[in-house]
Amino acid sequence: MKHKRITWRQTWPDTPDDGVGKDPENPECSLRVYKTLSPQGRDVWYWFANTIYLAIDKGEAESKEEAKAAAEAAYFNLQSRQQATQENRQTQ
Repeated sequence: MKHKRITWRQTWPDTPDDGVGKDPENPECSLRVYKTLSPQGRDVWYWFANTIYLAIDKGEAESKEEAKAAAEAAYFNLQSRQQATQENRQTQ
């Protein structure tokens, strides 16, 4: 599931296979995807989901779109867990 509020751009103008995603509603969000050659000799897309305080998750994907989707899912899963925890505290 793609979350539309994440905005993606190239990390640097001359690196089309390296991108960062930002959540305009949360300046602490930092997502990144990039393509590189794996130790097995194949192209792989690595993805990372972080906040300035927490490394959320990371992994590999077969394509840029899959990597973006995985990074977004990890980030929004954390957001959902944090919201549920906050709501739980408010009802106690």
